Amino acid sequence: MIIEKLSERVVAELRRADPDGSESSEVLEYGLNFMFNFGFAVILTALLGLLLGKPGEVLLALAAFSVLRFCSAGFHMKSLDACTLVSSALFVLIPFAAASFSSAGMSILTAATLIVMLIWAPNVMAETNMPPAAYPYLQAAAVLLVVFGFFLQSPVVTLAFFAQALLVVPWKEVLNLKQETARKLSKFISLTAKKASTVEKVIIGSQKLPQQLKKK
Repeated sequence: MIIEKLSERVVAELRRADPDGSESSEVLEYGLNFMFNFGFAVILTALLGLLLGKPGEVLLALAAFSVLRFCSAGFHMKSLDACTLVSSALFVLIPFAAASFSSAGMSILTAATLIVMLIWAPNVMAETNMPPAAYPYLQAAAVLLVVFGFFLQSPVVTLAFFAQALLVVPWKEVLNLKQETARKLSKFISLTAKKASTVEKVIIGSQKLPQQLKKK
């Protein structure tokens, strides 16, 4: 909670200097949290990039990820400190991971990212003042960015876009859908087995009849 505490201290100092300020402390803390989170992520990412000899590629990953995230939204971590550290680590790892990707691999990742943007972007998971009427425009911008990335043929940009796409997918809904599909398929198979057990010979072979299907 370092970022949140820092924002609180800065706001407290601003209040002492200007007790009659028009902006609420909550609004000021929100704005400072955003500024500190992004600022620290950029600084930490740049420093790590310099240490590892890939400052340009690391900052490119940060820029590509951030621009697409602005248009497509997605999952947010509850802790700003964790968000800063995880984001910086991601941006540092992307250039190294991208070095092993072939053009075919890049095309697959781009196609997957494009599908996610067409289905779910923007996936707004946090409170925002963005009007819903703007969502179609944000989705169009996200799709155009992914298409632009394909023609750019940059492994770093492609992987950064794909990483952001993973945060756009509403995994709970997807997993629930998978569970529901499995439940329906199980019911269908069970019904088929019950019908098969009514004939003299089980149609799927000479296997022993399950205890649950035996007539009492």
